[in-house]
Amino acid sequence: MSTRCYPRPRDRAGNVTVLAALLMVVFMAAVAFSVDLGYLSNGMAELQRTADAAALAAAEDLVYRGTPGTPVNLTTNIAQAQVDAVTYAARNYVCSSSPTLGSSDVVVGHIADPRQPGATMDFANSNQFNAVQVTGNRNATENGKIPY
Repeated sequence: MSTRCYPRPRDRAGNVTVLAALLMVVFMAAVAFSVDLGYLSNGMAELQRTADAAALAAAEDLVYRGTPGTPVNLTTNIAQAQVDAVTYAARNYVCSSSPTLGSSDVVVGHIADPRQPGATMDFANSNQFNAVQVTGNRNATENGKIPY
C-alpha cells in the first residue's frame, strides 16, 4: 500500500494585512485628490460669484436717473460703474483673499437682446450702454494661484 504525500498549504495569515496596507495608500491618495478637486471647484464658484456681484453692482450704475425727457449722458455713470465693479470684487473673497480687477477686466457695452445667449456687445453709442462683463482670474500672474 502506498501513501501519497500532499504538500501542506502555506500559512497565509499576513496576506490580508499587506493587501489592506497597500489599498489604504491608494484610498488615501484618492481622498486627497478629491479634496483638492473640491477646493478648486469651490474656488471657481467663489470667483464666479465675485464676478457676478461686481457686474451687478456696475450694472446698477448704468440706470439713468436724470430728468425724463432730457438727453441721456452716461459718461459719469460708466466711470462709476467700473469703479464699483472693482470695489465689489475686492469685497468678495476667493479662497481667503480678495481678487483685484484690472481696467481690462470690466467691460461696459450695449447688448441689443440680453435674452439671447452669446450676444455680442456693441460699443458705438455710450448712452445706450446696458451691460457689464466682468472677468476675474486667479493664476500665477493675476491674483496668485489658488493655494492647496
